[in-house]
Amino acid sequence: MIQERIVSTIRFFDLQGLPLTMLEVYKYLVVQPQLLKEKLDDSYELISENQPGHVVSFDTTLVALNDLVTSGRLEQSHGHFFLPGKKFLVVERLRNHVYGIARERRIKKWGRYLKYIPFVRGVGLVGSQALGQERSGSDIDLFLFTDSKFLWTARTLVTGYFQMLGVRRHGKKITNRFCLNHYVAGAKKIEHGKNLYTALEYVKLRSLTSSSLVSEFKNQNLWIYTFFPNAFRINSFAVLGSERSNFQKFSEYLFTNSLGEWFERILSQVQMKRIRQEKYIVVEPDELSFHPQSKEAELLQAYFK
Repeated sequence: MIQERIVSTIRFFDLQGLPLTMLEVYKYLVVQPQLLKEKLDDSYELISENQPGHVVSFDTTLVALNDLVTSGRLEQSHGHFFLPGKKFLVVERLRNHVYGIARERRIKKWGRYLKYIPFVRGVGLVGSQALGQERSGSDIDLFLFTDSKFLWTARTLVTGYFQMLGVRRHGKKITNRFCLNHYVAGAKKIEHGKNLYTALEYVKLRSLTSSSLVSEFKNQNLWIYTFFPNAFRINSFAVLGSERSNFQKFSEYLFTNSLGEWFERILSQVQMKRIRQEKYIVVEPDELSFHPQSKEAELLQAYFK
């Protein structure tokens, strides 16, 4: 069974054009598709809350991987595992790694100042950069945690910050720019999109600030480990520092009153009118998520076919 899970995992990421390292195979080891289907509806969503799947040890995974390579069901090159005939994916990933290094510098340069922005409680990295799937034209996807009462104010200030710096993604300006596509008020329990695709998004969520908040968010959403049980063992660590600045505390003190609440309501009304209601766009009092060009449906259909 472990070998079938490994092959299924490699195939899932092969559909995304990504070979995996040994540690990634272990972390993202998917529950066996046949067993997983029993827990999903026709849209591949979890039918109900489920406990994490069966965890496999690192040693067991390593032995099974070596057996798969020996039997020819998988191939290995430069520390990456992939389906037979897909060595070119390793070449592409290693070649594109240089873009990821440059973006990490960009994240460190501009991300460190987010702790000064009022009502921002934490920042995580998602998307291709968090998965090690960097490409020359990729952007930088951020997952932002806000104060529970001032989500719209935080969004306005964060958008203004990156726009002022000229590094926010918008229109056709994509490469190396920050994409602010997901906001949640605190460590929210997600009640929509409980599928393999979104589970991967949350599992790969990498803490940039406030690692405790990212961990709390994942603990609130244990359903993601129904798909990736091994990931439950791997923690996330902050890299930019998580302490709130004195400037942030002082500015929030000035806005945490009736005037600030009125301002929050106005920002909510104005921005709500500008948001287009489309598939993969979530607008709730405690969450904003914008993924209108998501390949979720295509990937899930191809994987479970």
